[in-house]
Amino acid sequence: MNALIYILLSTFIISLCSLLGVLFLSLKEKRLEKILLSLISLSAGALIEGAFLHLIPESVEKNSGLSMFTIILLGFTMFF
Repeated sequence: MNALIYILLSTFIISLCSLLGVLFLSLKEKRLEKILLSLISLSAGALIEGAFLHLIPESVEKNSGLSMFTIILLGFTMFF
């Protein structure tokens, strides 16, 4: 029963987060144009980082292990 409550609560919270996009539709066009480039950059960066971070364990598994992970993580840190 406890797991069911956590599942329903997390689903509700995620659904509320997805409704945040509707709030951007209510903004004035002038203000939306100001923040649109930042929002696009944020979403593109999140997608790219998510793709690369999912590839890291596979590259660590096939290569030298911890040193490969350290190099990749250091590269992300230096990039940002």
